[in-house]
Amino acid sequence: MRHEETSADAFADAMPEHLPEDVLALLIELFTVVLDGRNVATANGVEEALGRPARDFRDWARDVAATEVWGKRAT
Repeated sequence: MRHEETSADAFADAMPEHLPEDVLALLIELFTVVLDGRNVATANGVEEALGRPARDFRDWARDVAATEVWGKRAT
């Protein structure tokens, strides 16, 4: 998995044949609101909910990958 940053315009140009127009418009609006900087403040909601500090995603992903659970088929 990797993150590849793209602009809303590039996303809109790449998606018309994959998404209905109303869904595409909604996604562009959501991405714009989420990524415009108004949501940069952090909070302690994860710690409050879990009763422990939040973990870095990379650490979590590395630890889960080491269990090889992602390579197993569901039964």
